[in-house]
Amino acid sequence: NSFVVGIYEFHLKSLDAEMADFIREYEPYLSEQWGKVKTKQMRVVPVGAAIEDIPDVATYDDIRTIAMRQDNIAVADCICRVEQGLHGHQCERPLETCLVFGMGAQYYIENGLGRPISKQECMEILDRAEETALVASPGNAQDIIHVCLCCGCCCGVLRGLRRFERPADHAGSTFQARIDEGLCTGCATCADERCQIEAIVEDGEVMRVDTARCIGCGLCISTCPEEAISLVPKAEPYVPPANVVEMGVRILQDRGLA
Repeated sequence: NSFVVGIYEFHLKSLDAEMADFIREYEPYLSEQWGKVKTKQMRVVPVGAAIEDIPDVATYDDIRTIAMRQDNIAVADCICRVEQGLHGHQCERPLETCLVFGMGAQYYIENGLGRPISKQECMEILDRAEETALVASPGNAQDIIHVCLCCGCCCGVLRGLRRFERPADHAGSTFQARIDEGLCTGCATCADERCQIEAIVEDGEVMRVDTARCIGCGLCISTCPEEAISLVPKAEPYVPPANVVEMGVRILQDRGLA
């Protein structure tokens, strides 16, 4: 199993300042390894509001459809925000946002790492995540076990992605944002309050999406006052592995171990 995503998350109740310091030192190495492996352990799907007007969205790219298919759901504190709290950064976003499904949910519940929730509460958590600009990052599979709801200030994966010159190449997403320059007024709400990956920049009197950086989360769309932003499919849409087993096999193949 990998340390992140994998062993690390199971330390939610035992994480202390010493381990948090270790993780901070280890993070650049994790980013380096993330860049070397073609198959990632996480991907990005759009928030609900961003795909409302897009026809024929694959079920594995619709975060609410993913969640509503689950029979066993648990929620836990985000270990990245817990870790950053030990570093002295108290994130203002919700803490209890880590969604776990199926056998993963059962493990979390039985071991006191999370609590069981209904589908309705799961939808409410997703709503709050969208309101507070959290990126929906499920496991890199069509049949998943977890969804992380990530902020750029705490999430090790997002901070790692920002280190790359082209984060879009490493995110495993189907869509990217586009701004209609004819509608944009340059208010910068999309950049200042929503984008977690620094993918939206000023271009004269309007805003522009840097397609090398955009990871297709759709958070910029939710609060654009001019409705000037939309999601468009990438030229080569991303199709994730069928399940976590296939994902693991692909990762081993990428590393020359299978």
